[in-house]
Amino acid sequence: MAEDRHTVTLRALAGMSLELCRDLQQRALNAESPEDAVRLATAFHRVSRGLRQTLALELKLVRYKDELHFKAQGEGRPRRSPGEGRGPDP
Repeated sequence: MAEDRHTVTLRALAGMSLELCRDLQQRALNAESPEDAVRLATAFHRVSRGLRQTLALELKLVRYKDELHFKAQGEGRPRRSPGEGRGPDP
C-alpha cells in the first residue's frame, strides 16, 4: 500500500525528533554546569515525549489503514494475540 503524505510526514518528524533527542542527550551528559545539564535534560524530556507521541500516532494510523484494507476485502478485523496492539505509553 502506498504511503500517504501523513505517514511520510510523521515518519520524517520522528526521524528529526530522534536526531534532536540524541543531540540533546549527549549535550546534557557533557554539560559543564548543573544548570546547563538541567536545561538540556528538560529539553530532552520534552522532545522525547513528542517523539513518543509521534510514533504512537504513526502506529495508530498504520493500524487504521490496515483495518480499512481488511474491511474492504471483507475479511473483517485482523486477529491479534493478547497484549499485541498496545503501543508504548506516550
